[in-house]
Amino acid sequence: MDAPFSEQPPRPRLMAARVLHDSLVPRATAACRPAARFAQAVGRVVNGVVSHETYAGAARAANASGVTPRQARQNLADTAACDASPLAALFPPELTTRAFEQRWNALNKAATFGVVTMVASPGTETVSIRRTPRTSERDDRLRAALSEGCIEWLATRAAEDAHLGERALLALSLRLGLDRSAVHEAAACLYAEPAADLEQCATELAVSPRTLQRQLANDGLAFGVLRQAVRLTIAGQRMRGRRAESITATAHAAGFYDSAHLTHAWQQACGLAPSAWRAIAASPAS
Repeated sequence: MDAPFSEQPPRPRLMAARVLHDSLVPRATAACRPAARFAQAVGRVVNGVVSHETYAGAARAANASGVTPRQARQNLADTAACDASPLAALFPPELTTRAFEQRWNALNKAATFGVVTMVASPGTETVSIRRTPRTSERDDRLRAALSEGCIEWLATRAAEDAHLGERALLALSLRLGLDRSAVHEAAACLYAEPAADLEQCATELAVSPRTLQRQLANDGLAFGVLRQAVRLTIAGQRMRGRRAESITATAHAAGFYDSAHLTHAWQQACGLAPSAWRAIAASPAS
């Protein structure tokens, strides 16, 4: 008699941080405009990871085009300066070297990154980095350089480079000089009422819904994406600062329908369940 069929559990999707991928993709001059940088930052909040295969492909293309590790790290520093994603939010500037090391290594154990990168003594002259691919491929020089650059940047960044707090995207838009733009005003409206829809937000801003949509589109954003990013930054701040609050309460306060809605959005944003992310964020800062 044949043994009963046993379905194998699906293999976890290997991923990479989108900020690393974006550092390898050629950018047109228009992509460097403040509004474009803000739109890219909003996109990284909502969808802050890419598949490892996509990232590895971008690295191969960059290698073929002659991008050097130094150039890749410079691109990373420019890109990371506008990163308000949940992954970046795990590493506020006040972390001690030991606390950073614990959080970084905990993240690499919890997430299904294509390469597990463990670190010791980050931000010091004695920093040690060990990379272990989860696939049979050999490690790539550009990807290794970007991982090292990411660790160095996060471990030593100044407070003004950390876009944290419930209104992180407003702080970023102000820093980019967008305080009189439609994206800034729409973000302010959504931070005040994260459950607002397009019509409600347009009414608050004294414009028609179509006008608001057009104004946001001119800056490379859709209303729904901006609203989702605002909700995620609110949820992240509450999970950091209100550790006793339930995921359901956090979801409702941030404008999500329920905990399942938040969990799905959070996993898309950073590849982790809210509970796993909060456990890392709750580790001591010193």
